[in-house]
Amino acid sequence: MTGSVWMGLQMYWGGQAVRIILGSIIGPKFIYMKNTIPVSAYVETADLISFFIFVLILGPYCTAKATSSAEWAYLYLAAMLWIRPEKLQMLFRVAFLMVTAVMLGMLIWALVSAKGAGDLVNTGPKVGGRMLSWNSVYGLQSFIGGYGTGCLGQSGMNWTRYAKYPNAALFGQAVTAPLTISITALCGILITSATTKIYGEIYWNPFQLLLHAQQTMTPAGRAGTFFAGLGLLASQLALCIVLNSVAA
Repeated sequence: MTGSVWMGLQMYWGGQAVRIILGSIIGPKFIYMKNTIPVSAYVETADLISFFIFVLILGPYCTAKATSSAEWAYLYLAAMLWIRPEKLQMLFRVAFLMVTAVMLGMLIWALVSAKGAGDLVNTGPKVGGRMLSWNSVYGLQSFIGGYGTGCLGQSGMNWTRYAKYPNAALFGQAVTAPLTISITALCGILITSATTKIYGEIYWNPFQLLLHAQQTMTPAGRAGTFFAGLGLLASQLALCIVLNSVAA
């Protein structure tokens, strides 16, 4: 059940990555595509088109074996699942390098364009007392929750079972994962702060930031959003396999 929910979530963001790529290739015709879906659906025509393209990229996998709707949802997976899980490390390394390049590229672009980190990082809290304390607890819990479920919970166990010896994943779970999560969070804060100075709006979500950047398209911006979307697409494909599909 958990895998089904997360699979849908990651597939949605995979569709947003496809939308970024299509916007950079097709240009204004796709970026400003008329929405023909009711507002109550909370999704636009371009979102739906991009989502189904992402589903096609994932591709069918052994759906003939499905005996229920839940199994159909699980078995409609990536073609890469024809490869044994322990043989997928190289593909995941490539996806990791791509999304890391996207993060560093966005960080450099934001800091250079804003001529600094912006004012958001220097803005103090707007509340105090008990509310500030509880908000700090919520933020800490969000960080620990993401680390715990992704590295120590269901997803971690689904992959550590392929380890060569019992403690093979210990260093990654205890050192590498907290370090990379912290660095990613720091980069996200700096990018958001800098781009707030550039656009006058706060974008915590990198997908939404790139989609907004396409509103004022330049040749350099078009190329930049294309490669950023490509890296995010590789990341979402890897997540769909690592976090959800292998567990099925």
